[in-house]
Amino acid sequence: MLENQQNFELAVEKSGIEIQIPRQDYLLSSERLRELDGLYEERGPDGRPNSWGILVEELREIRRAVEAGVVINIECERAIRSWQNFYDWAHGRYHMLEDGFDQWIGDDN
Repeated sequence: MLENQQNFELAVEKSGIEIQIPRQDYLLSSERLRELDGLYEERGPDGRPNSWGILVEELREIRRAVEAGVVINIECERAIRSWQNFYDWAHGRYHMLEDGFDQWIGDDN
């Protein structure tokens, strides 16, 4: 497919191959942050967190985007450009997840 321009055009037009190019950057809006914060704060009748699993999955998606080279611009905050930036931000904002939830955002198993 990448051998020459003609092969590339044929592959894209005729083969059914779909090419997805990741975005260079993404804006994590303040509204979306409120939704994530709500998942962190939500408690069940017993007072225990009941949405942390959903939150961890959402944070993993952000982490994967960063690992793919997408810059995450957080509204009214600094941009996340690396795994370490992501970890510092996520751990600072949702610090109880690391000790209080078995599957942390860095664990894809």
